[in-house]
Amino acid sequence: MLEPINFDVQLQYQCPGCNAGHWLTKEEAKAAGFKIVCDVCGTIHQIRTVDNTKLLVNFFKTKVKVTATATVTNIVDDAYTILKKYGYKQADIATAQQSIRATSAKQLVKKFLAIR
Repeated sequence: MLEPINFDVQLQYQCPGCNAGHWLTKEEAKAAGFKIVCDVCGTIHQIRTVDNTKLLVNFFKTKVKVTATATVTNIVDDAYTILKKYGYKQADIATAQQSIRATSAKQLVKKFLAIR
């Protein structure tokens, strides 16, 4: 199984005058004295530099135990246990299960995320 070896981060700065968003690479955000010229209003802004960036990757390692006689309720409950960490609601998972008809929580999670 492949794991990431590098990442790219972009930071968004917002012009306080017109609220236009401006994206900078991490290298630009680290550069002392870097300035943004707003594309919308033309204002020149000195940015607050970023010394370091760190990305925290949390690989999903929770195992869900589902027996062969799992009911639809158990499948939805177990899938919700996994997906609630990412902001999904149990009602949305239950609604999706009506059309997916998964036979395990693992299958429901995979198919649910595929349609999102």
